Amino acid sequence: MNNIAYAGILSIRLSKECSPTKASSLAEKIGYNQSPFFCGKRKRAKLIGEIVILHTAIIIRAVNHVMNEEKAKEVIDWFLADANKNIFRHIESKYPDFKKKYEKH
Repeated sequence: MNNIAYAGILSIRLSKECSPTKASSLAEKIGYNQSPFFCGKRKRAKLIGEIVILHTAIIIRAVNHVMNEEKAKEVIDWFLADANKNIFRHIESKYPDFKKKYEKH
């Protein structure tokens, strides 16, 4: 399997782990108030952003752990490019501070 395929699989994994359904389920479990009366959409977008940052860090760490440095860099670069195009931009449209928060971590 080539590096682009690995990156695509990781991007799909990220999108599944950070879906709105999973975020809502997590929010319920931790008692996070998603009520529309309390800016529920904005809070959910922020929660999804935090989950994306966490899972992105886990994926990058895992790739660095199992691949040599050269291959890991290429896979991570492809993964981040794909995630930026398909996931990060969507989150930024709902949560404008996402990029700043992501770059901080």
